[in-house]
Amino acid sequence: MPTIPMTATDTAALLTYTIQPNAVFVGTTDSLTFELRNDGAAPVAFRPGTVDRVTVTFPAGEGADALSRVVDYTPASLTEGFKATRVEGTDGYAVRVSGFDPQTLAPGQAVRIRFDGVKVNAVPGNDVRVAVEERLKGQVAPAVVKLAKLPQKLKVVAWLEQPVVGLGEQTRLHWTSYGGTRVVVFPFADNVVDRNCPTGDQKPGYRCFRVVGEPPSPGETMVAPGDPARAQWRYTVRVLTDTGEKDEVEVTLTQHAPAITGFGRAPGLEPPTDPIGAMDEVPLQWTTAYGRRAYLQTPPDSAGTQVQLNPAAPRPVKPGYDAYRAAPDVRRIPATAEYVLRVSGFDQPAEARLQFALKPVRVLYYRFSKLDGETLSDPVWEIDPRGWLAVEEIRSTPPFTLTVYGPGGTKQVLYLGPGDTVHPQVQYFAATPAPGKKTLRWITANLTALRLDPGGYVVPDAQRARGSYEVTPAQTTDYVLTGTAASGETVTSTLRVAVP
Repeated sequence: MPTIPMTATDTAALLTYTIQPNAVFVGTTDSLTFELRNDGAAPVAFRPGTVDRVTVTFPAGEGADALSRVVDYTPASLTEGFKATRVEGTDGYAVRVSGFDPQTLAPGQAVRIRFDGVKVNAVPGNDVRVAVEERLKGQVAPAVVKLAKLPQKLKVVAWLEQPVVGLGEQTRLHWTSYGGTRVVVFPFADNVVDRNCPTGDQKPGYRCFRVVGEPPSPGETMVAPGDPARAQWRYTVRVLTDTGEKDEVEVTLTQHAPAITGFGRAPGLEPPTDPIGAMDEVPLQWTTAYGRRAYLQTPPDSAGTQVQLNPAAPRPVKPGYDAYRAAPDVRRIPATAEYVLRVSGFDQPAEARLQFALKPVRVLYYRFSKLDGETLSDPVWEIDPRGWLAVEEIRSTPPFTLTVYGPGGTKQVLYLGPGDTVHPQVQYFAATPAPGKKTLRWITANLTALRLDPGGYVVPDAQRARGSYEVTPAQTTDYVLTGTAASGETVTSTLRVAVP
């Protein structure tokens, strides 16, 4: 994340603080905009009902190091979800969340509070220190923002609302002035001649503005980088009198390459670390800065789809399902699913990748659902996760087969019915419907061992092929039969016994 030039910072603080304008005229009434910006790599949360806040304290008094004789300003939040209120008994104002929901500043995001009615005292000074106290993430950190107080003489102060923008973005250029009658701003890249300018300033790319109101006379105009291929564009702001006296200042607008400031699971934008279920849904979220367009590439969409630069809500994705759709066939489903976010803009595009490892797919059961005398019928099966699509069942002639293909090229084949003398089968597994005590019944084939869990009950040899067992579950319980064949191959069959 690029660091935007700041008036003053404190390395211990999580956020960066500025006040604009950073210079005011003595003996005037002005407005100041206090900004809290997250220039770090991690989100910073403000939680309601906690000590989370940032307190800004303006120095009061009549000397060179004080801003106002009396601190009695009117705060107005320019950022939704935040407010500033006076801290009783002090000259400080606390910035905190305004409602009952937490607010998070992603990298690159800022909170702006305007303070109106700042009555600047009459003594010039270049070292007015505005104190900031940050109480976030359980720690207290100080910071200082410096202001200058200028004497009442011909002068212009100018600043950009956003000194760093992306390709094609505009920002607002502000200024205050003392002692002049007009302000000229140049060069605008359109090279239009402003006929409202006096003859001497009717030049291509010049804009003229009348000075109105009592000092500090404010003005503003929208500006943008004048050349899409240049990283910086300098604007000159000049104040003039009718007699030709002038003062001017330059402001630099930086055009920055796009940045991806967060890409991961919502809400914390954390990258995945552990494998996820093959049909799990993941809320994907991202934050960007200075971008023109964003594209999300999913496993089945190699070209990418245009998405919002900073979506208000997470985008749900199913990595396992996307891996299945992207596979050339069910035998080659990848073990991971990768998502790529690309952001275009000035200079080189930004790119970030997320890779999700997928858990194995397993068969919960493959068995007959009906027993009529000695006749078994109606095969049924269930896969974990439910809804997994890479399943193939063949019932042309017994034994029936169920083949389940999983992430990483894995494959499970289960057999059911007569005609197979090798593979382990749990052909039937059911419980009596009566409440309370229940009898579990099973029919198996080709087994040398059988175990019932929970409890680790080893089924006697005489009941291995056909048997029963009484249980009294106190709550809904999954009973699992694990059968082993002579080859060492195993098969499991899960039966959920529901207790109201």
